[in-house]
Amino acid sequence: MTKSLPESPNLEQLKNQAKTLLTSLRSFNTDAIQLLKEFHPEFSSAFTQTIQSASLTLSDAQLIVAREYGYASWPRLKKYIESIPLHGKFKAAIDSNDAALVKQLIRSNSALLNAPIGYDGQGALTWAAECRGDATPPTEDRLEIARFLIKSGADVHEKGDGPLMRAALNAGRIPMMELLLEHGADIHAHWAGFYPIILAPCETMNPVSLRWLLEHGADPNAQSTVEKDYGTPLDMVIATYARSREQRECIRILIEAGGKSKFSHSPSIFIHQGNLEALKAAIISDNSILNRRFPELDYGSTGARNLTLKGSTLLHVAAEYGNLDSAKMLVFMGADVNAAAQIDHDGIGGQSPLFHAVTQFNDFGIDVARFLIESGADLTLRARVPSGYDLPEEWVEVTPLGYAARFPGKQWETGRIFDLLREFDAPAGDVYAASKLGLTEELKHLLDSDGDPNSSSPYGETALEAAVKFGHHHAAELLISAGAIKR
Repeated sequence: MTKSLPESPNLEQLKNQAKTLLTSLRSFNTDAIQLLKEFHPEFSSAFTQTIQSASLTLSDAQLIVAREYGYASWPRLKKYIESIPLHGKFKAAIDSNDAALVKQLIRSNSALLNAPIGYDGQGALTWAAECRGDATPPTEDRLEIARFLIKSGADVHEKGDGPLMRAALNAGRIPMMELLLEHGADIHAHWAGFYPIILAPCETMNPVSLRWLLEHGADPNAQSTVEKDYGTPLDMVIATYARSREQRECIRILIEAGGKSKFSHSPSIFIHQGNLEALKAAIISDNSILNRRFPELDYGSTGARNLTLKGSTLLHVAAEYGNLDSAKMLVFMGADVNAAAQIDHDGIGGQSPLFHAVTQFNDFGIDVARFLIESGADLTLRARVPSGYDLPEEWVEVTPLGYAARFPGKQWETGRIFDLLREFDAPAGDVYAASKLGLTEELKHLLDSDGDPNSSSPYGETALEAAVKFGHHHAAELLISAGAIKR
């Protein structure tokens, strides 16, 4: 099986890798012999005696290294490594909308058309079409770059119309989408063979591009034949990780176009639509739905955490999607602000709606969080809830503030949700969270109660590292006194 090159491949390191491999081959190392059989065409079915009698050279080892990284020969791998600085210059020219320089570089080296500078290693046209950052909306220079790339041989259908898929993610890129369509882009394509193009604006809740695709004939019910979990475009709008006030507009557009969803018969759809009258009517018709748990709501993860709405109430849904008006109506009509979601067979669950509201990207749920707290949400409640996106088997046992201290984290953390929770004296509930937030009195109590001074976040940041990073020196001193290990 081939493997990817390091993020910043170095030719000298690869040469040394080949030399080390040659030494291992001459010593008949088992792993090295396996690589020889797998990647050297002359030895794929060779007997041990043949290999032992072979006079293997550095060129043989270099060939194995090249083919292991997916290149047909060492010269091709070498040429690629040497071209990387030029790739950076080319990408920068596109980013700065320098059409003249882009043309000059392509005319001197047409291989740059396939330089892996776009999303997921795609080529130059995909990168140009995406119009990252300040390049949205695309300027005339950016459009001219795209035209020139296509004229020079760039594939508008690269990896299943990757250029159109990436352009469709953002509402400001319609001129680029129109250009791509003029040059033969296929709105019915499945990017990478599994992702219908129409799912792109559904994933990012972008009604402008969604409407444009539908007006140009996109199927409102297109589905992946590979990734069944994606469902229909309407399923994607409802279940995507993105959070936006545009969700209800995307839903309206799709329903008007004939879009279907497996969630259409759940009263939760009214929350996503922002349809308070329909929500109220459904509750009046069947009051039991007000505090019913809905195990079919198998979506809702966002904020870098794996928590979903499975087995939760309608108030959990309103909290998860920042729908303040729906939350107010539900509570007014009798929804339990501390309703616990179902606990699964592994003991995971039991969280209140507040856990959802306080762990959103960029504090999207802060208004609902304040309303829930002012309506009596229990800030001391502890629940065993899922950990990070890429840690599906792990969980954390936390308070709402403890969960917020872990997710979403990084650049999506504004601190406003911490301020809100602390305004109401919410406890951190554990050593890591108390250390990160500088809650020294609570931290002292936790450490005196045998709390682990070396506890850490799901991604390995220790309590001590968090205290130091956020400037909580007293907390750091308490941790060190309790035995925290410096790394």
